[in-house]
Amino acid sequence: MPSRILSLTRCPVLMLGAISMLAAAQDHSGGHASGHASGLASRLYAEIVNKAAAAGFDRVTVLYLDPRIMTRVAVTPQALAQLGCRLEIRSDSPKWADLVAILRSQSVTAADRPAGEVRWGMTFHDDSSRADVQDLYFGPYYGPQMDGLAVFGYLGKLPVYFPAALPKKMTAYIQGLGC
Repeated sequence: MPSRILSLTRCPVLMLGAISMLAAAQDHSGGHASGHASGLASRLYAEIVNKAAAAGFDRVTVLYLDPRIMTRVAVTPQALAQLGCRLEIRSDSPKWADLVAILRSQSVTAADRPAGEVRWGMTFHDDSSRADVQDLYFGPYYGPQMDGLAVFGYLGKLPVYFPAALPKKMTAYIQGLGC
């Protein structure tokens, strides 16, 4: 365990990011929104996942920026689109089912404050109806010390928390796709 702490302290940007994420994750009681907002977040997330499972989207654009890459500013969803690796996965791809399984195994809780830095993004596209574009963004996974915690994210523009298992599973998923 000390070697992990030392590796974070050698990189001040990673250390600050990890500390803020760990503090936010430990401060669940003050960071969650009302039951109504959490219900809304859960419903919106379920709609995206269910539509993806039914191949209601034609494709998804996955954005990823390795958390070991330091930036001078916080990575927002807009910055992630410019800085990150970009992959497109079509709904008829064998990898689509793997993505849906990862998303289906997770949940979301509304947050009552703006989300922090993101390192992952997914934009779901329905080519037949441009109005049905859905997106979600979430923070990085720094390692096993985060297991059981939550990471900030966005569901559209709604600030939310995702379990740290989501970026952990997505990291394994994306490595198989060459990003």
